[in-house]
Amino acid sequence: MIIKEAVRKLEKAEKDLRRATEERVAALILRRYEIEVNAAKLALTEAERKEKINAVQRYFQRLQTYRNFITAKRKLQLEEKKLRVTSLRYESGLCTEIEFLQHNNEFMKINYEVEKAQYEYFHAKREFLLGIGKEKGDTIPLEIKLTFDEIEKYDTMICVQKAYTVDSVYYYNREMLLLAKKQWEAVHTLEDATPEERKNITDELNRTEENYQLYKKELYNKIIGLIEEHHSLNCQRELLEKQAIIVRRELEVLKTRFRQGEINQIEFEEVSLELHELEDQIKQMEETLFQKELSLKVLIGDDPLQYIYKIVSVSPK
Repeated sequence: MIIKEAVRKLEKAEKDLRRATEERVAALILRRYEIEVNAAKLALTEAERKEKINAVQRYFQRLQTYRNFITAKRKLQLEEKKLRVTSLRYESGLCTEIEFLQHNNEFMKINYEVEKAQYEYFHAKREFLLGIGKEKGDTIPLEIKLTFDEIEKYDTMICVQKAYTVDSVYYYNREMLLLAKKQWEAVHTLEDATPEERKNITDELNRTEENYQLYKKELYNKIIGLIEEHHSLNCQRELLEKQAIIVRRELEVLKTRFRQGEINQIEFEEVSLELHELEDQIKQMEETLFQKELSLKVLIGDDPLQYIYKIVSVSPK
């Protein structure tokens, strides 16, 4: 949709430029049409790159809903075992009816979560396939490995300067400001220009200057924000990985205790599920980091495809 809209705007701008050229309009007016065409071309390139990021986002959404579905099924299996134990204890008079009903309600709740997760997964899968123009996704990998650049170490000013050369709105505001200055000079060199004409062209110059400065600052802040956000998310990911290491060690100890009969299977599986959920959080964090990275690449004019190709399938399903 965003590509179609960008194409439509470019076609209109080119049509307006052709008409203005045929009508032999004044040079400064013709320049305005040229600026609009060039800005529309940049906007189309941006739209094409953003659509690739949107496709990655849909893909990651599909992966997350699949992981949610698997986690919900594991929770259900664990809760089913707990319910069987509680049922036996209740029949043996070792627990109250309230305790049994509580476990039964918990089981029904998790069963609903499984059904919900399954629906969300198939819905996300359909949306993803529609987004990439496919009907079947049997070869789409559900496990991926991501690599990252340390974008927080990027030279901020180089990123900003690169963004200034490719951003369509920045280009438009900058060129319109240069044009407004030329128009202001042209009017003020006219001896017969009225005070109202001089005031109007000055007001126009001031508005154009304000638009340029505001967007220049906005673009700068956007780049700084992406780099800082990437750094913050990366720190969170590292903390989760440290937490996962601790749980893995705990799980190894529990394996030994389980084999020796010191704990039951349910206690072991509860910690195993905790580790599984932690690993899911890490994967989701990595996918968010990757999207932030792609967003910055697009802002500074890099083609995101070469970074998207970093996704390596491990076990396609």
